[in-house]
Amino acid sequence: MHDPHPEPVKTALNTVEAPAAILRLAGVIYPAGAWAKSPAPHIPPEESDESWQLRSGLSSWAWRAIGELKYNGAPHGAIF
Repeated sequence: MHDPHPEPVKTALNTVEAPAAILRLAGVIYPAGAWAKSPAPHIPPEESDESWQLRSGLSSWAWRAIGELKYNGAPHGAIF
Protein backbone atom coordinates (compact mmCIF):
# COMPACT_ATOMS: atom_id res chain seq x y z
CA MET A 1 0.00 0.00 0.00
CA HIS A 2 1.27 3.47 -0.87
CA ASP A 3 2.16 5.56 2.18
CA PRO A 4 1.21 9.24 1.62
CA HIS A 5 3.81 10.23 4.26
CA PRO A 6 7.13 8.60 3.38
CA GLU A 7 9.71 7.94 6.02
CA PRO A 8 12.29 10.72 6.52
CA VAL A 9 15.14 8.42 5.45
CA LYS A 10 13.41 7.53 2.18
CA THR A 11 12.70 11.18 1.52
CA ALA A 12 16.35 12.06 2.16
CA LEU A 13 17.55 9.25 -0.12
CA ASN A 14 15.28 10.44 -2.90
CA THR A 15 16.46 14.02 -2.39
CA VAL A 16 20.08 13.00 -3.02
CA GLU A 17 18.98 10.89 -6.01
CA ALA A 18 19.91 7.57 -4.43
CA PRO A 19 17.76 5.54 -6.86
CA ALA A 20 19.73 6.89 -9.85
CA ALA A 21 23.03 6.27 -8.03
CA ILE A 22 22.01 2.67 -7.24
CA LEU A 23 21.10 2.11 -10.88
CA ARG A 24 24.41 3.55 -12.12
CA LEU A 25 26.41 1.53 -9.59
CA ALA A 26 24.63 -1.72 -10.46
CA GLY A 27 25.24 -1.01 -14.15
CA VAL A 28 28.96 -0.53 -13.56
CA ILE A 29 29.26 -3.70 -11.47
CA TYR A 30 27.04 -5.77 -13.72
CA PRO A 31 26.77 -4.24 -17.22
CA ALA A 32 23.68 -4.86 -19.29
CA GLY A 33 24.03 -8.08 -21.29
CA ALA A 34 26.92 -9.38 -19.17
CA TRP A 35 24.89 -12.49 -18.39
CA ALA A 36 25.01 -13.44 -22.09
CA LYS A 37 28.80 -13.53 -22.24
CA SER A 38 30.68 -16.76 -21.70
CA PRO A 39 32.99 -16.73 -18.69
CA ALA A 40 36.71 -16.52 -19.38
CA PRO A 41 38.12 -20.02 -20.01
CA HIS A 42 40.62 -19.73 -17.12
CA ILE A 43 37.85 -19.21 -14.52
CA PRO A 44 36.83 -22.45 -12.77
CA PRO A 45 33.09 -23.25 -13.12
CA GLU A 46 32.46 -22.92 -9.37
CA GLU A 47 33.87 -19.36 -9.39
CA SER A 48 31.78 -18.52 -12.41
CA ASP A 49 28.67 -19.83 -10.61
CA GLU A 50 29.51 -17.80 -7.50
CA SER A 51 30.09 -14.68 -9.57
CA TRP A 52 26.74 -15.14 -11.31
CA GLN A 53 24.94 -15.62 -7.99
CA LEU A 54 26.53 -12.47 -6.53
CA ARG A 55 25.67 -10.41 -9.59
CA SER A 56 22.15 -11.80 -9.73
CA GLY A 57 21.67 -10.93 -6.06
CA LEU A 58 23.01 -7.42 -6.64
CA SER A 59 20.64 -6.91 -9.54
CA SER A 60 17.66 -8.12 -7.52
CA TRP A 61 18.58 -5.95 -4.55
CA ALA A 62 19.12 -2.87 -6.72
CA TRP A 63 15.72 -3.16 -8.39
CA ARG A 64 13.97 -3.78 -5.07
CA ALA A 65 15.71 -0.75 -3.50
CA ILE A 66 14.92 1.47 -6.48
CA GLY A 67 11.30 0.32 -6.48
CA GLU A 68 10.93 0.95 -2.76
CA LEU A 69 12.35 4.44 -3.05
CA LYS A 70 10.54 5.33 -6.25
CA TYR A 71 7.12 4.53 -4.86
CA ASN A 72 7.65 6.03 -1.42
CA GLY A 73 8.00 9.73 -1.83
CA ALA A 74 9.84 10.32 -5.09
CA PRO A 75 8.06 12.52 -7.60
CA HIS A 76 6.86 10.49 -10.59
CA GLY A 77 9.67 10.12 -13.10
CA ALA A 78 12.33 11.33 -10.68
CA ILE A 79 14.51 8.25 -11.16
CA PHE A 80 15.11 8.55 -14.88
